Amino acid sequence: MFFEICFDSLLVLLCIGTVLVQFHDRQIASFSKKIDLFSILPYWTFFAPNPIANDYRIFLMSRNMDELDLEEWDELIFISERKWFHFLWNPNKRKSKAIIDIIQYLTVYTKDLSSNQILLSIGYLNLSQFVENYIFEHQLQAHKEGFQYIITTDEGYASQSDQKPQVIFRSAFHHYSLTE
Repeated sequence: MFFEICFDSLLVLLCIGTVLVQFHDRQIASFSKKIDLFSILPYWTFFAPNPIANDYRIFLMSRNMDELDLEEWDELIFISERKWFHFLWNPNKRKSKAIIDIIQYLTVYTKDLSSNQILLSIGYLNLSQFVENYIFEHQLQAHKEGFQYIITTDEGYASQSDQKPQVIFRSAFHHYSLTE
């Protein structure tokens, strides 16, 4: 009986502590740091520290080298359709989060790099491999030598204008490394 009371009391204290930590009050934050010696109280910062204000979209084109004037872009869908159980379990969210992180890396941290340095960056190589895998999964490579992709941004649902998405990154042309 004593063990059950102690365990229940601990759970109640953890719940109260978790709620208190979420407030951005300095006194509560300093107090919670003093009592949370093992860092077990979760601190949730939804959409933090800076929420994404724009939507990112990837468009790809599978083409031959002699089709340089071809501008037929297909959208790469990297965010899966929401299901009822995704509030509990959504493993695809990690993939879409990784893609968004790579896009932010390419658009923010490579500004001062030369084009050769960008082509050799881990983010660029990962995104290019992801696009190539997508092309082969969806069989868009038939009788084509390679691919190219662009990243665009727009204001998403908040934008009610007929404004076209802004191209923020354009890849080099890549020959397919995968075999059919």
